[in-house]
Amino acid sequence: MTESKENKELKEKYSKDKYFAVVYLKGGCSNGNTEIDLEDRSAWMYYIEFTSSGESIFGNNVELAKSKYVVNSQDTMSVEAFTNALDRIIKMEKNEKHLLFITDYTALYLGITKSIVNPSSYDDETFWVNQVKKDYSSLFPHSEVLLITKKEKNDYPQFIEGMQKVTEFVNGETKFKKNKNLLRP
Repeated sequence: MTESKENKELKEKYSKDKYFAVVYLKGGCSNGNTEIDLEDRSAWMYYIEFTSSGESIFGNNVELAKSKYVVNSQDTMSVEAFTNALDRIIKMEKNEKHLLFITDYTALYLGITKSIVNPSSYDDETFWVNQVKKDYSSLFPHSEVLLITKKEKNDYPQFIEGMQKVTEFVNGETKFKKNKNLLRP
């Protein structure tokens, strides 16, 4: 089967060689963003590949629901992955480099776009303004973000392994795939 012209252009546009590092982000919760259960588990992970050296680093965390009124939703865990990755990159003094952020969660993609890639689109009423406590807008001037959905993952084979690492950790820790009662009464 021949690869389409569009797929070739996407692979070239998002070649890992063009970036100093590729940052994979994932956050999740066993309840998704639904009603709270005290058995809920939440997790986040970032995985950073430094393309020139081949080195990588990661950060992650797992939390249990604290009460019926304090829950860590998928949105909250995605913000944790995002801000922890940004803080780590800043601490390493690599934020001025050309970075590519990758996620499979639309809300996180939009949050990254609004907070660092295109801050002029930042709306003070959004969830991200309230959750992301720091202003990162000027700290990552050469960054891009890519949303890879299940449908599109074959368009970006160069990113499948990194995205699998963060997805397997988060889904494994939250037992999201094993939780058959996601829609609680």
